[in-house]
Amino acid sequence: MKLYKFFKNESGITLVEFIVTLGVIGIVGGLGTMVYIQANNAFDSAEQKWQVQTDMRILANFLNSNLRNAYEAVILPDSFVDNFTDHDRYIYINDNNNDEFGEVIYKDKNIEKAIIGQNEFDYKVDWGKESNDKSKVITYKIRSMYNYEELNYTVDSKIFLSNMAKNNEISKINGSINGIYFKSSAESTPLPNTQVNTFCFIATAAYGSPFNPAVKTLRMFRDLYLSKYELGKKFISFYYRYSPGYAEIISSNIFLKFTTLILLLPFVFLSFLLIIKETALIVLFYLIILIIFVRKSKAFVKLLNNKI
Repeated sequence: MKLYKFFKNESGITLVEFIVTLGVIGIVGGLGTMVYIQANNAFDSAEQKWQVQTDMRILANFLNSNLRNAYEAVILPDSFVDNFTDHDRYIYINDNNNDEFGEVIYKDKNIEKAIIGQNEFDYKVDWGKESNDKSKVITYKIRSMYNYEELNYTVDSKIFLSNMAKNNEISKINGSINGIYFKSSAESTPLPNTQVNTFCFIATAAYGSPFNPAVKTLRMFRDLYLSKYELGKKFISFYYRYSPGYAEIISSNIFLKFTTLILLLPFVFLSFLLIIKETALIVLFYLIILIIFVRKSKAFVKLLNNKI
């Protein structure tokens, strides 16, 4: 049986072919929706992890570079306020919800500014000291919270206070601890820039904005994978050294911008698959099933046509 179109001399399709086509469209649409939801959730989770890890790395670097030069340190609640001098500094948690999590604030005589925590994530620093009272080592653990739920991402580290005199020791006041007061003769390290800092010069030039999803994907791949390995670190260093000049050339030439955008697409896709990990395997499984189905569909349709 054939369903013919209204135009003369134009061949039609069989009813079975029509039904099978609708079935394939339904299957592909359903699988596509499932893949999209899973990939989107996986990407959101990876983006959350990337943002938290970036914040924690910024804070840990700031703590290490400032506290290691301290000659006096007191671990205490943020309610403690002393007579500050030009060398006194204070890092504490701005806890607005009484859950011990919030913005991490740096304060001295001249400035008071959040180091991290201005986005949707809140943070907590668990301060401590080595069991040996004479030890000059401060321990800390950075924890994170999102939407009133504590996350599994943490950073543990130790700082040796090399400038502390032998007869001094790190003090710790009992109670709710969420701050550290310290004195240092060294200049404080400049506060980190918490704005978006891509360093993906070529990708930003090609896609036009550091907030483009493709640029964000490449930036996440850099932080989650390349920065963990020695070869990746060398590539990043090489890229930072030479890419700004090429990025300026690309951004001023429409043809080069479009060509670079096209050439970057495979890298964006592969980076995306690596970021979503397990979901990438599901996507691959669905593609294999779909390919097998398409290859077998002709024989399936032919069999049904013969029976009808």
